[in-house]
Amino acid sequence: MAKNEQIIEKAVKRQVGDAHPNGKWVWTEYKPGKFDWRPIKSGSSAKKTPASTSGSDDKKATSAPSAQTPAQQPTAPAPKKTQYDAPEPKIDYQTKKPHKEAPFLVPESWNVTAPGGKLKKQSRSQLRDVLKKKTDNEILGFLNKTGNNENLRQLAYEEAAARGIPEDKIDVSGTLQKKWDQLKRQHDLLNPDVDDDKSEEEYGTYDMSLLENMDIEAFMENFPDGDLGWMERDHPKVMEEFNKFVSLSDRQRYDAFLDYQKRQDPYYESPQDQLHGLNRQLFMFMNNPGGLPIFVSSGGAGAGKTTGMLKVAKESGLERFDPARHQPGDGSYDFVIVDKDVDDEKEFRKLLAEHNGKIIVFDDKDKLLTSTSSPIVSLMKSIGDGNPEMRVFKNMEGKQEQFRGKLMFITNKSMDRLNKDEDHKAIMSRAAKNDIKFTVNETLEILEKRYKTMGGKLKSASSPQEEQDIRQELYDTILANRDKIDPNKFTVRKFSELLELADTIISTNKQAEENDALGDLFGGKKDWRRSIIKELNKAEDIDIEKSAEEDLAEMDETSKKKMKECFKKNPKVCKELFGDEIIKLLNSDKAAESEEKETEEEVKKALEDSLRSMTIEEAEDIIFS
Repeated sequence: MAKNEQIIEKAVKRQVGDAHPNGKWVWTEYKPGKFDWRPIKSGSSAKKTPASTSGSDDKKATSAPSAQTPAQQPTAPAPKKTQYDAPEPKIDYQTKKPHKEAPFLVPESWNVTAPGGKLKKQSRSQLRDVLKKKTDNEILGFLNKTGNNENLRQLAYEEAAARGIPEDKIDVSGTLQKKWDQLKRQHDLLNPDVDDDKSEEEYGTYDMSLLENMDIEAFMENFPDGDLGWMERDHPKVMEEFNKFVSLSDRQRYDAFLDYQKRQDPYYESPQDQLHGLNRQLFMFMNNPGGLPIFVSSGGAGAGKTTGMLKVAKESGLERFDPARHQPGDGSYDFVIVDKDVDDEKEFRKLLAEHNGKIIVFDDKDKLLTSTSSPIVSLMKSIGDGNPEMRVFKNMEGKQEQFRGKLMFITNKSMDRLNKDEDHKAIMSRAAKNDIKFTVNETLEILEKRYKTMGGKLKSASSPQEEQDIRQELYDTILANRDKIDPNKFTVRKFSELLELADTIISTNKQAEENDALGDLFGGKKDWRRSIIKELNKAEDIDIEKSAEEDLAEMDETSKKKMKECFKKNPKVCKELFGDEIIKLLNSDKAAESEEKETEEEVKKALEDSLRSMTIEEAEDIIFS
């Protein structure tokens, strides 16, 4: 089911203000068009709903974010929603009509590609007004052209029903029927058959049901203000509370708690803002000739750490080492991405000597961070020394050499895994760090913005629209089955893996239909959605955050100048990398500089005016004092 349909389906079943049977939550529109259970605030009232027989009234009040859509905190009162404005039908058409609980509701506006390739905005209300003025034959012309845009055909279908045009004159095959079928499939995925004696909230969600019995306040008493031990899986109290994560439900319960607790922070940043913060740190590290010599970007598998680093380098005008064009150590490049992992001290010293003065990037190659070899540990400590003159190593000739470059590590391991003992804690203490710990909800928030473009071109799709339909259905399938997701094994990258699987199955299904021999070989047609559900909890093991103000305050003048040049050169890309907030701050910084300059000029002018009214002797006393 598409997102709009999910919203409407939920809204039909509940009204804003309805109380949950447990008496602790209220049905809330926390964002325009998005609904979920939220804690009842003290002093507020909620409409009563039939009481549950589960005995939940005796449980301690807790709250949890949504599991159907990425959870977010309410930000502002929701604007009044515009109702869907379909005219009253005179005829209830029966011809392959959409599912009654999954109607096709045309959006208020959408873009179409006009001749010449330009995008043109279409309005539902405007098109309705146009269709009202058309003849019956013209309406049928729009509706019965099977290749027309499905939105236009749906509006024509609704207008035909309102006029009472006989059903035998309409043809809904093609784009319109395809859209209806898609909505029906999505509805079935999101609404599996369930036992009547189980509540609706037990399906497609795990957050509320698993957190309901947890005394969050009592658990958080183990962590004084400022102690973020609750974010570390290996913390003894965390291990105890969540049963050492031995079962899927234990891991899901911890993920739900982590998501909920993070969002209690008044300074909580969205996943996208966290990535913006990472990009700012990368920019500062790569453009600041001083500062700490080591940077570690950890966690958040598939979130875009490497992509962000490469974009930052490009917008900073930094040249990547290319063995076909550059010699190691020459002045024509700025950074090098190591092509193999390094776990040998001799090999490490060779690398430092060859690219001394450059940024050496270890992308998904973190053995130097986890090595237990004493020589490597000692060398890493030396490279990270706070005094640049103490950052020394022995080159391949055995001569002592000062390291003038920087080391950057991009790893999927979490920071608590990198701080496994005192030696490695000492290394981490010498490094600038950014540790991303995305929950399932946060990962889905990122996917929501990326799934339409992630992965390569699909070989199974015969048109761009079919490709988008597959992506949409895959995303909807993930949302519908998120109760099967193992938080330890779910990353942004998982979507691309599942998309490739879906593409393979759909493509081979088509080949099996055309070739009986291949059909026998493949075992006939296969439902790719079932395969997706099966694979959802099978991904790689997964072993942030500063404000924009802090980032800017820590940025040296060289880095500020570089960033301003970046904005001037390519504002759109830099806005995407660093976010709106840093732009505002840079502008305010610029305004402050201008104000300071004006003040200096005013003082200078005042002094000049004062000097003109003085005697020569008085002026000399001021100038030479």
